[in-house]
Amino acid sequence: AWVYPAFGARLTRRVDYIPSGDASLLKDDVKWVVIDRAYQIVWGHPNFKDLSEARQYLLRGKPTADDMHLFQALADDRRFELVFYNPRMMQAVFKRVAAGVHH
Repeated sequence: AWVYPAFGARLTRRVDYIPSGDASLLKDDVKWVVIDRAYQIVWGHPNFKDLSEARQYLLRGKPTADDMHLFQALADDRRFELVFYNPRMMQAVFKRVAAGVHH
């Protein structure tokens, strides 16, 4: 993923990575969550062995259950709202909802 914009214009914003995809690891002060799990979609077709097969298999993989786990956990979490979703590439952005406001 191209993560540099997440760090802000001066590259000073704190950015935490959640390698396990476990939503319970989100800190209480997290305002935004960005999910980019396109790797399996781009490269993960089971028959894709080398770049000579790119036309046939590139971008034809499927997200794994693990890829979907964090997305589903946040979609079900009333503290966050979905503000961007590209299901084709398994990319999403969630924003924390203001306290007392639930969608």
